[in-house]
Amino acid sequence: MAARFMSHAQRLQKPLTFMLVDVDRFREVNTRFGHLAGDVVSAEIASLLKRAMRGSDAVIRYGGDEFLVILADASQADAKIVVDRAQGCLRDWNQGGHLKGFEVSLSIGVAEWTKGVTLDEVLDAADREMYASKRAAKLVSREGQPGIRARVKAASTTAPY
Repeated sequence: MAARFMSHAQRLQKPLTFMLVDVDRFREVNTRFGHLAGDVVSAEIASLLKRAMRGSDAVIRYGGDEFLVILADASQADAKIVVDRAQGCLRDWNQGGHLKGFEVSLSIGVAEWTKGVTLDEVLDAADREMYASKRAAKLVSREGQPGIRARVKAASTTAPY
């Protein structure tokens, strides 16, 4: 699927941005609330990510507690808009009290693909940014403040969002 997005971006000379999203403390969700609750949280996170983006973008479960988001015709600056929308959706979800005494938070890494960069390279860059945001959050609070921490490098462009 990613190859199709990359081909489209190259053919039309449009930006393409990848986001790696990690559900923080997901193991704790499974331990405290059970694996069924963990599955529900995963589905809810996928849903809120989809609400934060356009229909032409994609959300793919990338691992147990990680998601890959592909933003077509979007730069890293545009990804910041998606991150902000996801933040609002997550805040609303947490206020619903779905997990008693626990609020879900996300760490997000963003990388923009450019011609000549392989899929592995761009995903590795997004992964490094995601883990950097996770490390930075741990320095601020050992207790895991809810919300979204994202590493998005600024870029100037007209936002299609």
